[in-house]
Formats: sequence, structure tokens, C-alpha cells
Amino acid sequence: AGWTARYLFTSVVFDNKIWVMGGWDGDYRRDVWYSSDGISWTQATSNAGWTARDRHTSVVFDNKIWVIGGWDGSNRFNDVWYSY
Repeated sequence: AGWTARYLFTSVVFDNKIWVMGGWDGDYRRDVWYSSDGISWTQATSNAGWTARDRHTSVVFDNKIWVIGGWDGSNRFNDVWYSY
């Protein structure tokens, strides 16, 4: 994959693609990647609208991807973000 090895990220399936969001790779991330086959990956953004984080929750609801809560090493978030 084109994204760095990481953990505490989230993933969902939406629009027939796998989406990977955020996480920690030695730094907190706010990037978003997608793949239609799990082999070839495309970066949707390196700088999503939400603060870099891990330990968040991501879900698909109402035809949107939602990113909820998380942690950045200092702050616990109780915010909610969604795609358009």
C-alpha cells in the first residue's frame, strides 16, 4: 500500500471501495486512502478536515463516511465529521 505502516486506524467499505483513515505510525495521521481491490491504493487526501488522530471510530451511515472521536496523544476528541 502507498500509506505508511500504522495501527489504531479505521477502515470502512463504502462505494465499493475499502477506505483507510488516520492512525498512528510514530505520528498521528489525518490522511485518507482507498482501494477497490485491496492491492492498489489511492490517497484521497493527506490533510482531512479533522484533526490528526487514532483510536477513532469510522462508520458508513446515510451514504456518508463518518469519523467519530479519537485521540491525538494529548486530547480525547468527542467530535463528529462526515464526508460529502
